Amino acid sequence: MIAPDTSPLFRSFPDPLVSYRIEDGNAVVSAVNTAFENVFGVQQADVVDDALSEYLPEHRGDGDRRQHRRITVETGRDADDKPRRFSLRHVSHSEREETGYLVFTEETSADRRARAAESRAERAERLASVAAHDLRNPLEVAKIRLEAAHETGETEHFEKVEDALDRIQQIVRDVLAVGGRATSTERVSLADVARAAWSTVDTADATLDVREGLPTVVADVDHLRQLFENLFRNAVEHAGPDVTVTVGATEEGFFVGDDGPGVPPADRDSVLDPGYSTAEGNTGLGLAIVAQIADAHEWRLSVGATESGGARFAFSGVDVVEAKAE
Repeated sequence: MIAPDTSPLFRSFPDPLVSYRIEDGNAVVSAVNTAFENVFGVQQADVVDDALSEYLPEHRGDGDRRQHRRITVETGRDADDKPRRFSLRHVSHSEREETGYLVFTEETSADRRARAAESRAERAERLASVAAHDLRNPLEVAKIRLEAAHETGETEHFEKVEDALDRIQQIVRDVLAVGGRATSTERVSLADVARAAWSTVDTADATLDVREGLPTVVADVDHLRQLFENLFRNAVEHAGPDVTVTVGATEEGFFVGDDGPGVPPADRDSVLDPGYSTAEGNTGLGLAIVAQIADAHEWRLSVGATESGGARFAFSGVDVVEAKAE
């Protein structure tokens, strides 16, 4: 056991602070300061020699020592009983690579809004680039078919032109759907919006399971409906026509899951990118639009797996007005 850092500067540092060391490739707690004890509700004597990963599930325990690595940790509660969010930054000893500090800086609502705005702008830029690329092909098809119709007089070419125009219309509609923030918000029932969205999607033999306890939330109802439509359409396209899609409540929001093959872990970071698709003929914008709508509401979206191994899209940070009793 290494004696903990008890220096006045360390103990009185205003932000939560952890002194750690690397043992067998894992980060182990050497000391914590007073701010850390207050935020996490622990005492230094109880955490010294523990694996750091026990307290930070999102933090790698393999000694990842990249400078200024940014992750978000939620812990404690503020005056409004909402989780407090911190960014984690690593500071290494210049001479001792096997030791270092982790500093927690609490994020303000302004920080989160700025980051959400930056994320929206970046995603919109990528989406526009993908859309511009995807528009070239149907435009070229329409041009060639129109020229052929003029030269031959054969009307069958017009059917191909109509198909190309339908494709263009779909791409334009998808792009326009993410054109800004959720500016018109109101209290809406997640269950009602989910069922309404289901009725407008070609769901074949699929089944919708709306769980009890879905709350009323503050959201842009049109954007929320499109979010559900895109997730339902994605489930049918990738999990099969007889898929079961579930919409349920979580502690901080809601999720949409299915019983299909799921999203491979290696693809979960890229599946929300504009242009990503494994389905032939798909614009690859559906899930990107879901992510953009989540950003517009300042929700956090995570991609994971259901208990059956299917795809699970979870939304947290949702402004819940009323949580229904089970």
